[in-house]
Amino acid sequence: MSEQAITKDTIVAKIPEINPAAVDVLWGMGMGCIHCIMANDETVEEAAAVHGLNLDELLKALNDAK
Repeated sequence: MSEQAITKDTIVAKIPEINPAAVDVLWGMGMGCIHCIMANDETVEEAAAVHGLNLDELLKALNDAK
């Protein structure tokens, strides 16, 4: 895992590079974002909005994933 944190501005496609375990968080929340064509351009903030998720809760879960 990288020492870098996942932020609201992180591009979704970069999440596996920062914290591979965070991919399971996305799947668990019903977000197939990693395999979505938008993953290369969409930020975590944008993905949370599209999926109706609380951004702060999502960021905590993504960064806490192990």
